Formats: sequence, C-alpha cells, structure tokens
Amino acid sequence: NPQPLPTPEPEPWVLPAWAIILASVVAGLIVLIPLGLRLYRRVRRLFSDAKHTRLVQSQLAEANQALKDAALEMQGAQCTFVFLDAEVIRSGRYEAAGYATLPRLQELEAKHPEWMQKQLLQRHLAYGRHAYREEILAVSHRWEQPDAPDASGVQLQAIREHLQDCPSIKLVWYDFWCMPQGGERTPTEKVDFKRMLQNINILYLGCSVLILQELSYLSRFWTQFEAWCSMQAAAGGGLGPAPAAERRCTVVPIHQATEGMASELIMMWASRSVDEAIETLASPDVTVTNQSDKELQLYKLRELDSLVQEAVAQCESEAADPALVEIAPAPDRGSNSIFERAE
Repeated sequence: NPQPLPTPEPEPWVLPAWAIILASVVAGLIVLIPLGLRLYRRVRRLFSDAKHTRLVQSQLAEANQALKDAALEMQGAQCTFVFLDAEVIRSGRYEAAGYATLPRLQELEAKHPEWMQKQLLQRHLAYGRHAYREEILAVSHRWEQPDAPDASGVQLQAIREHLQDCPSIKLVWYDFWCMPQGGERTPTEKVDFKRMLQNINILYLGCSVLILQELSYLSRFWTQFEAWCSMQAAAGGGLGPAPAAERRCTVVPIHQATEGMASELIMMWASRSVDEAIETLASPDVTVTNQSDKELQLYKLRELDSLVQEAVAQCESEAADPALVEIAPAPDRGSNSIFERAE
C-alpha cells in the first residue's frame, strides 16, 4: 500500500522589509517630533527674547536721547521749532487753499500738515556760525487784535513780497502760525509753547529777521526787543552792534507807517549796547502786558553776553578740532531764555 505524503509545515510569517522600514520611520517620528517641537519653541523663545531685548534697548536709547535733548533745551543750548514752508507763502499756495490770512498752528497742522516742518536749532551754530540766517526767516510784528495778529492779511502779503525777493529762505517762523495758540491748548501744547518760548532768542539772534513796522511798533516792549536782537552780531567778546552790511534784519513799514519811521527804528536800536538796550527798554513808556515779565526779562538780558561768548567759544573749539561735535551743556543758571513773550 502506498504511504501518504507528509503534510508540509506552514512557513513562518515574515514582516515585509518595507513594512519594517515604515514602522521604524513612524517610531522615529513619534520620538523626534515632540523633541523637534520643544526645540522649535525654545529657539523661537530665544529669538523672541532677543527681539524684545533689542526693542527695549532701542526704546531706552530713544528715551535717553529725548531726556538729553530736553535737558539741552531747558538749558537753552538747542530747541526744536515748528516752521512754515516758505514756498507755501512765496507761491501763493495758501490762496489756492482758500486763505486770505493764515490761521493758527493747530489748524495748519490739522488741515495742511505738509506745510509745516520741525527743525532743531542749536544755539552755538546760530550765534557762532550764523548757520541759519540764509534759510530761516523769523518775523517780528505786533498783534493787531488779541486773537488775530493779521486779520486783514497785510502782514502776510508783506511777508510774501519779502520771500519773493529772498529765494534762499526755506522756512518761516511767525508766532501765530508756529506756536500753539488759544486758551484751549492741550497739556502737551502748553509744554511745547513754553519750551519754544524759552528758547526763542535763538531765532532773533541767529536767523534773518523781517520787521513789520507799524505806528505802535516803537511803543511795545517785545517788538523793540526783537528789533534790537536782529541788529546785533555775536563775537568772542559777546554781543555788539552789527555793521550795516552784516545786519540780519529787513524793516518793512505797513499800514500807516512810513520809510522815515523805519529809518528811525534802525537809528534808535542799531548801535545800542546791552546796557543801553536795558536802560531804554526799562523806560515806562515802553509798554508790556505784564510789568513783572518785563522786569524779569531785563534782568535775564544781562546774561546774554556770557551766553554768546560760550557759543562762540564752542564754535571755535569745533573749528580747531572737528571731532568735537557734542554740544557743551550750559552752566546751570535756571532758565537761559532771555525773554518770554506774553501769551
């Protein structure tokens, strides 16, 4: 009888190679992904911390610079002023905007911010190098009404004609247009007003000045003070009358004033020394809104010579060594402003 064939034993099941590889990859990913995520979060945190550190450092640097600038402005060594672009007046662009006379600063900044510019002026450059006289014009004028210095637009027209004759002027400073006005000024605007007012002497002693003279100009304290400043020249020995060819001022009579009155103004103030200016301005027929302000500013005026001497000496030091670019802090005398115009 034939013998039955033996039953073959089943071959053991073997996991395919591709499955083994896939399983290894999955297992590796299960381990590596959490590690990778933790590493990613750690690196991201480091970058975030570094970015935050740089931001904090930048903010601290800006704050320190702001404090330094504020200290220099309080000392009278420099000031950031707001100016009107001279081309707005020269070209008559204000007329196209519907103005017969220009409004106060707050309205100009709200409706025509592109007309306004801020610029830092440094006292030693203004006095010692006359660095701003070619491009910046400060206007000395009397307010015709308490809330409208140029209600008729006559002053604006005179300024325009002057700018058309002086194409190098790029910026104009006129208090109503360039300092916050009105009793409803914000706290920040009040601070800005006082800050600029305390350093306004930089404008009248360091820039070109347009004097708009009318009948009462010679009776007012502030206008005569500004006129005297505009006729002074800085030197190592302090302030002194500027030679006629070097004067920074132009006198333009308006309203009922005459050329003869303009000549009288120049004759009255062009040759006066600091002491003579103090004596004249102290006269009771030179009127001012607040008598106490007049007394205080006449007292401060006596410091003007020393301030000018410091500025000129600093410019001479910088000329000898161009590496000296820092502004030397002024000695602590309290406020170094030489006058504060009544608000």
